[in-house]
Amino acid sequence: MLGGDTPLPERSGAVPHQPVSGDLPRVGRGFFSSYRQGRLDVLEGQLFSARMHIKAERLFSISILSGILAGIATFILLAYLSQLVVPLSFFAVFPVYGAIIVSVWLLIAVASMYAAHVAILYLPIVECNSRKMRIDLSLFNVATYLYALHHSEPNLYAVIASLAKHAAPYYGEAAHELRQVVFDCEMTSSDLYVALLRLSETTPSDKFRFFLTGLSSSYKTMGTATDYLRMKVEELRNELRISQKVYLNTLGVIAEMYITIFVAGPLFIIIVVMVMGMISSANPLILAVIIYVMLPFGTAIFLLMLDIISEIHEDKSEKLHAMASVQEPEHFPSIPLVMPTESESLMFAKLAENDKKIKYRSFVSSPVAHMKLHPELVLLFSVPCALIVIGVLYFLFVSVPLTPWTFIDWVTATEDIVMAGALVVLIPFAVFYAIKSRNARRVEEAIPDFADQMASAVRHNMTLGQAVGLIATEGKSNILGEINLIRRDVYWGALITDAIQRFSDTVRLGSIDRMTILISQAEHFTNRLSEVLQIIAEDAKSMVTMKTERRGDMLLYVMVVYLAFFVFVFVQSILVVMFLPMMVQGGDGMSIVGGMTGGGGISLDMYDRLIYHSVVIHGFCSGLVAGMMGEGSVLAGVKHSCIMMAIAMIVFVTLKFFFMS
Repeated sequence: MLGGDTPLPERSGAVPHQPVSGDLPRVGRGFFSSYRQGRLDVLEGQLFSARMHIKAERLFSISILSGILAGIATFILLAYLSQLVVPLSFFAVFPVYGAIIVSVWLLIAVASMYAAHVAILYLPIVECNSRKMRIDLSLFNVATYLYALHHSEPNLYAVIASLAKHAAPYYGEAAHELRQVVFDCEMTSSDLYVALLRLSETTPSDKFRFFLTGLSSSYKTMGTATDYLRMKVEELRNELRISQKVYLNTLGVIAEMYITIFVAGPLFIIIVVMVMGMISSANPLILAVIIYVMLPFGTAIFLLMLDIISEIHEDKSEKLHAMASVQEPEHFPSIPLVMPTESESLMFAKLAENDKKIKYRSFVSSPVAHMKLHPELVLLFSVPCALIVIGVLYFLFVSVPLTPWTFIDWVTATEDIVMAGALVVLIPFAVFYAIKSRNARRVEEAIPDFADQMASAVRHNMTLGQAVGLIATEGKSNILGEINLIRRDVYWGALITDAIQRFSDTVRLGSIDRMTILISQAEHFTNRLSEVLQIIAEDAKSMVTMKTERRGDMLLYVMVVYLAFFVFVFVQSILVVMFLPMMVQGGDGMSIVGGMTGGGGISLDMYDRLIYHSVVIHGFCSGLVAGMMGEGSVLAGVKHSCIMMAIAMIVFVTLKFFFMS
């Protein structure tokens, strides 16, 4: 029934259009008719919480169809694979065993069908869990925003609307969740209390649900939620401190796991393989697999585990900035959109081409400045330089041809050259990435004092532009250069909010982005800007303190990684300097020295190369782990990898010339 009084037309001739919820595949209708309505209601709620734009009936029918297809495909695959092992005549000769085999196929096919069906229905739960984590991560910043603006603006809905409409890209998933409140108030004429309660019923985050319930109750009973938001900000800040302590304790356990798995484990296997080579004709293939495959693969798994554990502390300022920077131009309904004519299209194309040329010229005129902001650009220069270095050194020092019989000698002659080329590529990137990280840390640590000075100046009846000018001329700060850029933009007629936005675009930090949008929105709501700036300063100061404490504690785990690497290098050096020569001296009749005495054993040079490569690969992987444990970024570990690889090369080249010549 449409509207409650219009019957649907009967089927005669053409089939009338049905609603989307009823447009179900015929395969799933029989199953869907027997499905309990309560399960559909639960699924509909999960889909709404996950913000997945699909009806529960359609998702259920897709899961049924996917399960049937998976079951049929599994049965056909099992039948095809089985006939490769068991001929078809077996089923005719032994029908009982054939029936048992077919029954097993059917059971596996049914299990596959059920697994596919459940997996499709489980997708909303996975998305809800992902959104729950993102909402919990961004709740502190959202609470700070609401407290800062509601402290001076009594209308809570106006504050929530400003957050949802203008600041959501900067403040994460919790701000996006509040868009539902604005939608309910504007499109369904609900009041703020009802909209907050409805969102608390549909959000996947329990923490956000309790936050919304308390917020709505406080605002309804007292007419203001300032005290509640202040209490909630302090509570969430304490939770962040506790979470950081838990994370650091977890890192201690992970550091012990790293020493056991990636230091003691490889050393034990290398020694065992070499001893077995002395006793019997052991092939070092297992050693090569561990060094070239298992060690890098295990490091990748370890880094992935660290990334999952540290996700709650991950700095996503670059992603937040990119999300906030890509915005569509606002469209006003009263102003018609006019498509450009052909001549105007050519002009726009020329302007776009001219903008690209300006970017290229700017990069060519000052490449170092661009590399400090984008360290990956240095690869445009370091990779060709590395290829040139490798080519020159190869033609100067390598005289061994590459043949199957001289492969080990060729690897011995070229490995140091290749590693030198790798360092030529990695070292410049590590340097510029370290410069970028240091500048970002410098700006972030100076923000509390900058906001505090602006709050003090604004409190004494100065405008925000005058406050910035005063700080730039007479203030003391580690970011005076950046403040002077803001002052210059204001001097040339730009709005102070636009000038701060340009500063944010240059620095590209999430904390600066949030400060910028909060200041710009505060100017629209209140003249009590000093209180907002003071809240920004206090929040930034607490966050900088937490990051400094975390950085100091994580430095200990970086030292653990370095000590583990030095132990690995020392033990491997002992093996090369003392153990291998002892094998040569006492190797009469032993298979491992057969290659050196003309027998059929394995050459000691191969073990020497494998040990050398294990140290270099271990240094590269350990550097990445050190960066992930110390700064939460794999790219930050490139500098540690360069240091460890250089140490490994220097140690083994020294051993080669002084002990093995």
